Amino acid sequence: MHNAALGRGIYIYAILLLLLNIAALIVALFFVDMETFKQASYYPKFFATLGALFVLELVVFVVWNACVAYGWKRSLLVLVLAFVIATVSEILGVNYGLIFGSYHYTGILGFELWGFPVLVGVTWASILYITYCLTDILIPARIIKTSSILQKLPVYLALSMVAAFATTAWDMLIDPIAVDQGWWVWDKGGSYMPYIENGVPVQNFVGWWGVSFICQIIFRFILNTDPQPRRSLYLSVYSPGLLYFSMFLTAFGAATIFTQRPGVALTGMMGMGFFVALTIAKLLSVKQGIEIRINSQ
Repeated sequence: MHNAALGRGIYIYAILLLLLNIAALIVALFFVDMETFKQASYYPKFFATLGALFVLELVVFVVWNACVAYGWKRSLLVLVLAFVIATVSEILGVNYGLIFGSYHYTGILGFELWGFPVLVGVTWASILYITYCLTDILIPARIIKTSSILQKLPVYLALSMVAAFATTAWDMLIDPIAVDQGWWVWDKGGSYMPYIENGVPVQNFVGWWGVSFICQIIFRFILNTDPQPRRSLYLSVYSPGLLYFSMFLTAFGAATIFTQRPGVALTGMMGMGFFVALTIAKLLSVKQGIEIRINSQ
C-alpha cells in the first residue's frame, strides 16, 4: 500500500526532534559554563536524565513508524524479540563477562534486571529498528514473494551485516561517552579510547556487531512477509534517515560539548558520519528513482 502523504506526521516529528536536539546543544555550547556545570552534584543524574529523554523520543518514533509501516502485531513481535535478545546478551555480559567483556552498570540508569538496566534494552530495540530502516534506504532490495528461503538468505545476510555495522558505529560513539559519565564501568578497561577510564575492550564492539546481526536477520524474516509493508518517502526514507542523523548529531554534540572528548567525536564522524553521508548522497542522487520504486511496488 502506497500513499504519498503516508508518514508525514512521523516525518514532522523527526524534524521537531532534530530541531529540539540542536537547540539543546546550542544552549549548552553558548550559554552554559560547562566546567562549572560538570562540578555540580546533580550533573551526573541530569545528564543521565537527558539520555533517558532521548531514548523516549526514539521509542515514540520507532513504535509510531513501525506500526504504520508493518502493523502493530509484527512491530510488537520484532521489538520484543530485539529487547529480549539484547537483555539476555547483556545479562550474560554483566554477570559472566560473556559476549561483550567484563563490565557492570552503576545504577544511574534506573531499574535493573540482574544488574542490567531496562532502559538499555529499550535503547537496543529502538536503535536496531532505525538501522534496519536505514539499510533499506541505502540498499533498497525488493524480494520477490515466490523466492525460496535459500534465495532470500544471502540477501538478508548481506543487509543484516550492513545494519549491524551501522548499529555498532553508534555504540563506538556512545560507549566512551557513557563510560566517561559513569553509566557503566569496564572492569579491565580496554584498548579503545584507553585515556577514558581505562578504555573499552574491542570485544564489546564485536559483541555488539554479533548481537545486532542476529537481530537484523530476525527483523528481515519477520517484517518482509505478507501483508507487504506500507511505504512512502516520508515513512520509509525521510524520517528514518533524519532520525539516524539526529542520533549522530546528538551523540557527536555530547562528545564535543558535554564530555569534551574530540577523539570520540572524530571516531563518531568516521563511523556514524559515514552512514549519514551515504544516506544524504543516496537521497540527493537517486531521489527520483526512490520515488519510482516506492510508488510502483
